[in-house]
Amino acid sequence: MLDSGGRPVVVTASRDSLGLWDAADGTAVGQVNARRHGVTAMESALVDGRRALVTSGSDGVLRIWDESDLTLAP
Repeated sequence: MLDSGGRPVVVTASRDSLGLWDAADGTAVGQVNARRHGVTAMESALVDGRRALVTSGSDGVLRIWDESDLTLAP
């Protein structure tokens, strides 16, 4: 779970995107393009003292998504 503007956010993965959901009321708050990555696993982590989401994909790549990258998505 990540934090967006002081509110907890739950992240879900589909084949081509990451969905961002307000943990308090379940409303969609954003979506992040993950095309050609094919998310197979994800975990929240601290990277250099900042919150991040780490994903692995069917493309063989391990990606680190900074929390600010996730909250900027419309």
